[in-house]
Amino acid sequence: MRQVSAKRLILMLSGWAAGDGPLHKKLAGALRHAIERGHLAPVMRVPSERSLAQALAVSRATVVAAYDILRAEGLLTSRQGSGTWVSVTRSRTGGLPPTAALFPWVHRISPEHKVVGLPSGIIDLSAIALSAAAPVLDGLQSMTDHDWTALTSVQGYFPLGLSLVREAIAQDFEQRGIPTSENQIIVTTGAQQGLDLIASTWLQPGDGVVVEDPTYAGALPVLRKAGARILPAPMDGQGVRMDALDQLIARETVKLIYLNPTFHNPTGTVLSKARRLQITSQAKNKGITIVESTVQADLSLSGAPPPQYLAASSLHDEVLTIGSMSALFWTGLRVGWIRGPAQSIFQLGQVKGTLDLGTPLVDQLLAARLLPRVHEVAQWRRNQLRERLELVASMLVKLLPEWTWEVPSGGTSLWVKLPHEGASQFSQVALRHGVMILPGSSFSVREAYDDHLRIPFVIEAPALRTGIERLAAAWNEYTARRTTSSIASTTSDDGPRGQANQAEAVSFHHRVQPTSPPHPSL
Repeated sequence: MRQVSAKRLILMLSGWAAGDGPLHKKLAGALRHAIERGHLAPVMRVPSERSLAQALAVSRATVVAAYDILRAEGLLTSRQGSGTWVSVTRSRTGGLPPTAALFPWVHRISPEHKVVGLPSGIIDLSAIALSAAAPVLDGLQSMTDHDWTALTSVQGYFPLGLSLVREAIAQDFEQRGIPTSENQIIVTTGAQQGLDLIASTWLQPGDGVVVEDPTYAGALPVLRKAGARILPAPMDGQGVRMDALDQLIARETVKLIYLNPTFHNPTGTVLSKARRLQITSQAKNKGITIVESTVQADLSLSGAPPPQYLAASSLHDEVLTIGSMSALFWTGLRVGWIRGPAQSIFQLGQVKGTLDLGTPLVDQLLAARLLPRVHEVAQWRRNQLRERLELVASMLVKLLPEWTWEVPSGGTSLWVKLPHEGASQFSQVALRHGVMILPGSSFSVREAYDDHLRIPFVIEAPALRTGIERLAAAWNEYTARRTTSSIASTTSDDGPRGQANQAEAVSFHHRVQPTSPPHPSL
């Protein structure tokens, strides 16, 4: 019988505590949704009441009451000494595979949250979603009637992308010192689809894929969906450790190496030039394809040019470079690309044609207008992110002095170390204070780094201020409860098995009333 860990179940229940109402009923609703959607498969064992309570930072009685509701509905079955599992007769058997539910922003696609994604009042620090840079509006306004007429007269489908867009992307690579032709480029609907296309085309179930540990959280469900054996390689201050990578390549059969080497998400690390050369040489010798994400490569906060892409090395031809407009220009502009050998691009185009027949043409036209302005927009975005990083850093020093971090030279987030493990539990307390945040374990194949949080600094300054203030309030509550060991031992509850636990039963809207402590000067 398969079992889902408490940490993994938390990802499936992302956003469960938001909104009004008793916690035990909200928890039961989130579990019911996971079962009915097929994320929790039939006869899958769920965590014990005590372990789930500890992971969610609620009383055990809250979990007991939630499980009781689902047992009464026939969705869960329990037997003394055997635990609790999803019932066969009532669960949905034709749903998504359990790994699909581990999409780290599942709260944004839950029907309870409609289009907006989250109830009003919650500050979402779980995603790196950037607002549009000013040139995006300029690009839209610059489109003439002639442009629209020419675009709407286009007939047919373009799985590889419009020629003018592929040429513009190829030209960008040329300017970075990487000779590139149009037939080496495929346009994708964002970088996420780019990775999905590569995984679908290259991987068979059981194929080995090396990833950094930690790694981009959105990559893990894509690789799991493809049936990959994900092989984590730990990192240090210069990127992925070569000793660990060498051991994995020597011991395992590796098909792909997936790297995020420039302003790594979530750590902000830059892979050293020496290691870039070592990795490309090692991959060529072993016949391993490298997949390089360059999504944040233009987000230097220091202004210093980052190392060249891995594709710039002449040591290895089999490098697939994933890029995107989203991090620099606007998250809503879902245009990405893959650069690689022409034959590989042709194969990817065949797969993309079966998925969506091509990325929307309007988005591609806007991308073609914006690509020549990369350097201009990079400077604009750099100034914006510097200001917001300074704000977050100053508030953390003032309100959360126990937390530590290295100032990143680029990227969009801080990789914050807590004084002890428990980030998964703390993220649940933070949610009840009106902040959604991802614990470090979300970025790890091994569910490690539970003493870390990723804190993006991309949203507007007022929301950032409020978000950090709420995190501080949540941390004070969490540490107080942790000190008294009340997280696991309390028997009070907001449900039928006990008196209302005032700390847990308080409504969301009461819980997240903005506070107005003095803001640190910047």
